[in-house]
Formats: sequence, structure tokens, C-alpha cells
Amino acid sequence: MNLDLLTLLENIVSGFVSFFYSLARSLFATARRPIRGPVRLYRKYKSHAVRQIGGVTFLCMGFFVSFYVLHQANLDVAQGGFGEWLRGLLVKAVKRLPDTRAKDLWPVFVASLTSTIVIDAAIRLYLDLRRVPHRRRDLVLGSAEFALFWSSPFAVVFALFFGIGLDVDAGIAIAVTAVTMLPILMVLCIPAGTILRAATRPQRHSRLTWLASQAAVALLVLAAAMAGARLWMLIDGVKM
Repeated sequence: MNLDLLTLLENIVSGFVSFFYSLARSLFATARRPIRGPVRLYRKYKSHAVRQIGGVTFLCMGFFVSFYVLHQANLDVAQGGFGEWLRGLLVKAVKRLPDTRAKDLWPVFVASLTSTIVIDAAIRLYLDLRRVPHRRRDLVLGSAEFALFWSSPFAVVFALFFGIGLDVDAGIAIAVTAVTMLPILMVLCIPAGTILRAATRPQRHSRLTWLASQAAVALLVLAAAMAGARLWMLIDGVKM
């Protein structure tokens, strides 16, 4: 068997570059245009001319990063306010990344994958019940998963601080910040809810039904984050 080291090295380097470029493009597109951006990203993903990560992978990365940062920080809350605590949390997680073992990452990986599966399965079931055509279903599913990326960190934080009931001496600043996670989560779920409603073509267009659909998407993301968090703690041996 001939092993071309140069080709192997080129594939590894180009793969990493393409991955981070695709990730940066996805972050920019979903932040700049929360509704059209995810749709365009899905079309790029289906196009063979552009190397683009899929919506389910992008969403799973959102959960993975959120769980990883909190996992590596061990949910330690430093004094000095929420801003300093958050910066210290991120710095600590990045510093520990090179020393992370596969055993340490396994609970985080399982938690993020579980959360992603819950959302993916729920949206698929919803689209099947609404009898959305196959091609449109794939477009809606991928676009909605792209759009839900930014909601994953807030859902994970809310699930850990309130849904699981961890003993964290956070102070008033952390408590107030965590309470605001749910309204922020609902706002960030608006693009995905809009994409789903546009695909299913509801007969009633009242504000009440629109608000109910947005709340349903937010509750789905929150339930997915809580499911991932509980499984993470069961694997990691954390008491609930």
C-alpha cells in the first residue's frame, strides 16, 4: 500500500481550513440574516460546489460548545460579577482544551448529541404530521436547525441553573441573568418558528397562534437541553 504523506497532509490541512471557514460563514450568515441566512446555508450545503457543514452538525456544535464550556469550568462561579465570571469561564475552558482526554469529553459529546436528536426528531415528526412534501421537509428541517444554533447556549444555561437544580452560589447577578434566559431564548427561536410556520402554511394567522408556535419551539429547545444535561450528569456521576 502506497502512502502519500504529502496528499495526507494536504487533506488534513485543507479539511481543517474548510471546516473553520464553513463554521465562520455559518455564524455570520445566521447572525446577519436570521431567516434567509439559514435557508441559504442549507442550499449551499446541498450544492456540491461549496463545502458547507449541515444544519444538524451546526446545531450539535452549538450544544457541544455550551456543554463543554460549563463542563470544563465545573460550574464554579467566581466573585466579581457575571461579566468577570463568564470571561474566566471561557478562558478556563480554552486553556484546558489541549489537555482534555476522550473520557472527559464523552459526557459532553453524549449530552450534545442527545439534545440535537431530540430537536431533530421532534421537527421531523411535526413535518410528517403536517404532511410537508419531502423536498420541502428537508429544506425546512435543515434551515430550522441552522437557525436554532444561537438558542442552544441560553437553553443549556437555563437548564443547568434551573431545570436540574444545581447548588451554585451564583448571587443575585447570576440569578437575574439566568431568569432572563427564557425570554431571550424565545426571541432567538423566532427565526426557526417562522421557517416552520412558513413551510406548514397554517390556516390561522392570528398573533395568538404565532406566539404559541414560538413558545413551542422555545420549549422544545429547552426540553432538549434539559434532556442532554440530565444524561450528562448521569454519565458524569453528578448528583441531581
